[in-house]
Amino acid sequence: MIVEGVGGWLVPITRDYAVADLAAEMRLPVVVVAANKLGMLNHTLLTVQAIKAHGLTCAGVILNNTAGEAGDRSTTTNRSVLECLMEVPVLYEVEMGQSALTLGIA
Repeated sequence: MIVEGVGGWLVPITRDYAVADLAAEMRLPVVVVAANKLGMLNHTLLTVQAIKAHGLTCAGVILNNTAGEAGDRSTTTNRSVLECLMEVPVLYEVEMGQSALTLGIA
């Protein structure tokens, strides 16, 4: 089962109930989708830390390359930095304009 969030871990659904609360109730593993750009490292590391603080498992991170080839240097180094700093895997990178995933699953 895949349940998509609505913009981020702490986004409110109601005044006193956020995406994090919904995830905690469902007790499903969480996958973080992060825009691969400057600032992504901080955002992703904080999100993964918050997921763990809620007692949930972060199954991994998917990088969303929104800038295409016009991205800055951070877009070429973010993945390797995350892989060094996180205990969860980078599962996939989605390229700008990509219309299908190639997961290598038979």
